[in-house]
Amino acid sequence: IVGELPTGAVAGLGARLLTGSYYGQTVQIWSALVLAAVLAAVLVTIVGIVQRIVMRLMGMPP
Repeated sequence: IVGELPTGAVAGLGARLLTGSYYGQTVQIWSALVLAAVLAAVLVTIVGIVQRIVMRLMGMPP
């Protein structure tokens, strides 16, 4: 998200946060933050599942 802020991006979560902060749209800011948190949780879950699969294939206990 931080990487999008200085680039002048017009789409994405960083751009939505920046636009919301410029125009005082707190609902837009919070919705982008919640979406970023949900996206992070999904990605962490996917990495955990892949880790378990790989460890099982290598014969190591989870």
